[in-house]
Order: sequence, then structure tokens, then C-alpha cells
Amino acid sequence: MDHCMSLEETSAFPSTTSAAKGDKDSSITVTLIQKFIAHKLNLNDHTEVDVVCCDEKLNGDMKEAMI
Repeated sequence: MDHCMSLEETSAFPSTTSAAKGDKDSSITVTLIQKFIAHKLNLNDHTEVDVVCCDEKLNGDMKEAMI
């Protein structure tokens, strides 16, 4: 089953502030986004989620600041 959603649709997206993460780096990884979406969609594994930007599948280690 394919699901397509934009980040705007996920109003409960986790905070990316450094205080919330507990470190100095305020960016989040694609893997964290995958895990969040998988949880919201009740999927078994975050690897079932593809994150795509400008028609390119993003690598799990990429940070949102790189996108």
C-alpha cells in the first residue's frame, strides 16, 4: 500500500530544537522522519517508508539541513 503525505500534513511532527534532542545539532535525519511516519501509519518497520524530495529518494543518514 502506498501512502503519500507532505510534512505540512503532519502537524504533530516532532520538534527539531536542540533542547528537545538534547544536543547542539538541531537537524534531524531522514531515518527519524521515516520512523515518525511509520509510527503514524502503524507500519511495522520504518524501512517501509521512502522519503522523496524533488523526485529523489533520500538517504537515511541525510539530515534535513542537507535537503
